[in-house]
Amino acid sequence: MKKSNLFLLLAVLIGAAANAQQSFSTYHTQSLPQRSSLNAALRPDCKWYIGMPGLSNLGVQYTNSGFNLRSLSGVLANRPADTSVVVDLNRLVDVFNKVNYIGVKADQTWLSFGFKAGKHFFNAHIAEKISVKFGYPKDLFSFLIEGNGGPNLGRNFDLRFSLDALHYREYALGYSYNLHKNLIVGGRIKALQGINLVELKNTGFQITTRPEDYAYVITSDVELNTSSALFPLIPTSDSANQDFNAQNLFKGIRNKGFALDLGVEWKTQKKVTLSAGLNDFGYINWRQNNVSIVSKKQNEAFIFDGLHITSGDTATDVEGYFKNLGDTLLKKFGVDTISRNFRTTLSTELFFGASVELRKNLHLNGLVYADFYNRRFYPGVTIGLYYRPFKMLSFNITNNFYNRALFNPGLTAVANLGAVQMFLNTENLIAPVLIDRTRNVSVRFGINLTFGREKSRGEAMNGGSSGGTGLETDPNTVH
Repeated sequence: MKKSNLFLLLAVLIGAAANAQQSFSTYHTQSLPQRSSLNAALRPDCKWYIGMPGLSNLGVQYTNSGFNLRSLSGVLANRPADTSVVVDLNRLVDVFNKVNYIGVKADQTWLSFGFKAGKHFFNAHIAEKISVKFGYPKDLFSFLIEGNGGPNLGRNFDLRFSLDALHYREYALGYSYNLHKNLIVGGRIKALQGINLVELKNTGFQITTRPEDYAYVITSDVELNTSSALFPLIPTSDSANQDFNAQNLFKGIRNKGFALDLGVEWKTQKKVTLSAGLNDFGYINWRQNNVSIVSKKQNEAFIFDGLHITSGDTATDVEGYFKNLGDTLLKKFGVDTISRNFRTTLSTELFFGASVELRKNLHLNGLVYADFYNRRFYPGVTIGLYYRPFKMLSFNITNNFYNRALFNPGLTAVANLGAVQMFLNTENLIAPVLIDRTRNVSVRFGINLTFGREKSRGEAMNGGSSGGTGLETDPNTVH
């Protein structure tokens, strides 16, 4: 087994998703079956559908909470004396948040279908999901640029990093029910298979400078968990000769998990529809090719008060000094490589939506979104207009406020060509033109076969102001 396997896997995960944030605008795109993946109570405007195998839902997403190219260019300044460009390092520190992350996602639905039966709606899918999130602290740049002297004496620099690279498959079964003509509740259970994981769970690396003697007080606590259904990501003496096993992508996966989605949709009496959804409340137990690296002594402190070398020391003395220093660091901050089972939780998402029917074929929508990562809360807000000028064509035009970016115009276009439904979604139309201002971008595409599309109160719209819920709609009346 090559030592480069871990880095190869990370490169594959990142490369699979590096071209493109959550697909917010599909939430209120009323004719799409895929909207139910964001809220288990939402329904499409057809009696039943089948996703094109492998092509029903392909998505890639990219998000960056810390910087964009424009903010980085703002740290450059011209020197009038010789027209050269210099970097203003103090301004560079202000570019970042206290805690920052870069995230990429990719997902593909292999199979999907759904159908209505009276007040009941059933749906199911099998999907492949990949996500990579890397978190880093602002203190890293503060320490490197500002140093540990002056006003930073006694300050604790928290150099905590995080990394979550996760690849898993989910088998989902969803169900929703009309409790009342204006109220739908839904849920979805998911059986999960964990395929690959690299989790830097804790890097409690901290540096403090003591004001009384300027000595560094350094503490470190490391925990890195890896697991794979394919091969050990960190080679050990027991796995040195174990080869890549592609067959385990489809069988023999012992990393089992479970997740739950919940949703509700309520139509008021004033053409207003409210909804809420909770997604990915779950976990995966990792039992296959598990290798962890953990600190031998958690939160052990090392005091470094400088290099004690005098002018009379010989080369042998200096060499011995550095050897002793290295031995001390290994003793203080040594790590163990162990095999053990462990559990990881998914990144839970919350959605709160509202839709107002302005007229028969036009809705004003709002959505509040949040996910939880590395013990922090990351919110987003979307406003948009859903417009369906013809039975065969609809648009959802949005703007997303996310990751300190105020202008992220999105668009979802859906074409119903007989039974064939095609859609294209992007969450940042300006990204190709204003790449220097881009923090978030997402692209999604899919093809469905839909049957029994419902008539609405108006010729151009489906039933219910929420669009496609079947509220106040005769389910037996079809085009």
